[in-house]
Amino acid sequence: MIELLEKNKSVRVEELVEDDIYFIVLESKGSFYVYGPRPAVQVDELLRRKHAKEAAEKELKEFVKLLKSTREMSSHSKPTKSSWRTEEKIRHKIESLEAYAIDKHYISPYFLMSDFCILMQY
Repeated sequence: MIELLEKNKSVRVEELVEDDIYFIVLESKGSFYVYGPRPAVQVDELLRRKHAKEAAEKELKEFVKLLKSTREMSSHSKPTKSSWRTEEKIRHKIESLEAYAIDKHYISPYFLMSDFCILMQY
């Protein structure tokens, strides 16, 4: 088994091929594939996109966790409405969620606003 060193991390060649970042399929022969290396610039861009996607997913999970934990708080322990509007990222996410839900008609505006009123202590 051949191993490569990437940023002080041991990586098996099989993992690199499965990851689809470092190699591309040049041709296929039945159930076998012939791989070739991607250009370094393309690898860098794919890694940048992958890391950005992972960071966005982590941020979304943290936001959902925050909403769930707030919903479970007693009414006197919940943050004030103004505290939701002070942090730019949270405010933007709430506004985006409201706009998306209303725009796509997944949730009626009344239901959406009543749910946020509960979260924000209206």
